[in-house]
Amino acid sequence: MELMPPGAWCGKAQGGSRPQLHGGGENVFFLVTNFLVTPEQVQGRCPEHPSIPLANCWADQDCPEGETGTHSHGIKTGQCVVFNGTHRTCEIRGWCPVESGAVPVKPLLLQAENFTLFIKNTVTFSKFNFSKSNALDTQDPTYFKLCRYDPRSSPACPVFRIGDLVAAAGGVFEDLALLGGAVGVHIRWDCDLDSGSADCRPQYSFQLQERSYNFRTATHWWESSGVEARSLLKLYGIRFDILVTGRAGKFGLIPTLISLGTGAAWLGVVSAASVGKHAPGPLDGSAGPPMSGLVGGGLGGGPGAQLGPAACRSPSCVTCCCCMWTEKRTSTGGASTRRQRLQRGPPTPSRRSWYPHPRARPSRGLRGRPAPVLTATVASGSWTPKLWPH
Repeated sequence: MELMPPGAWCGKAQGGSRPQLHGGGENVFFLVTNFLVTPEQVQGRCPEHPSIPLANCWADQDCPEGETGTHSHGIKTGQCVVFNGTHRTCEIRGWCPVESGAVPVKPLLLQAENFTLFIKNTVTFSKFNFSKSNALDTQDPTYFKLCRYDPRSSPACPVFRIGDLVAAAGGVFEDLALLGGAVGVHIRWDCDLDSGSADCRPQYSFQLQERSYNFRTATHWWESSGVEARSLLKLYGIRFDILVTGRAGKFGLIPTLISLGTGAAWLGVVSAASVGKHAPGPLDGSAGPPMSGLVGGGLGGGPGAQLGPAACRSPSCVTCCCCMWTEKRTSTGGASTRRQRLQRGPPTPSRRSWYPHPRARPSRGLRGRPAPVLTATVASGSWTPKLWPH
């Protein structure tokens, strides 16, 4: 941030007067709009002001010698003296007469609302060897005298009217001029250097930080008698805190390739984890890869036919890739039958061909779903296998 001399910050107001400016630190300045003065103070003994806590008294016992308070103007001498016709206060040793605790009634520099503030800021991005100022490079000598910042009509003008600036921050100038306040001015640079300096402009924002602000200062001198004297000033006004932030970007081939490679690697890890998470397990009702050779050939096909989504058309059809069928011979007086029980384990190949029985009655199967009932026909008789629940 490049600060101008105090006299260059503000233009002339009505009547040709200028406000008083005081530096408050880096990128901070103070505009005085009101003050209270306590003239010609000297070191001595005098009554404390009645507005100070524990300053009022009735006797000397109410004023312990050597006592001092946070807001006291000096050290108590142990005496209770008359302050005026209505108050008695403790006597102190310090700068006398003490400061008055009066509150200002109206601002003394209300016309400072029409003063102008010129903020000159230069931003530098050393990595890209780029630098730019918020002040336009113009050959017109009257440009900065006539232009005024406006977010819509004149966003590039760095000259601000004090009243407009305070209003944009959400404050009322008359109130801040009376008791003081603090306003933050934020200059934000967001630059895309691929298009050069055309896409690198400052953005201004304003914020009201405090509604009351003042400080004290004094002017000292020596009297002809060799006594030090001073005039104490309590200054009210508006403190401006200027904050500058910025960032700049430019396309680079190597960082782009690194980012793409890192993204592809993460995508591969996530895809592998997703496939492993949804892989079918034993006796799981989820769909899995096609199964071949389940107790013989596929449905309606020869040996090696696959039992997959295309072959499984019946609602009672189940695809199982980790199942083992066992046979148990039973007798019903006629053709011998065998009942099958579903067990965990790898599939066992067989020479029989299975197909859904048209009269099969669905029974309870895995996870509450109806299990299929299959039949098989061989030379020695008819078998009706059933899926038994575990």
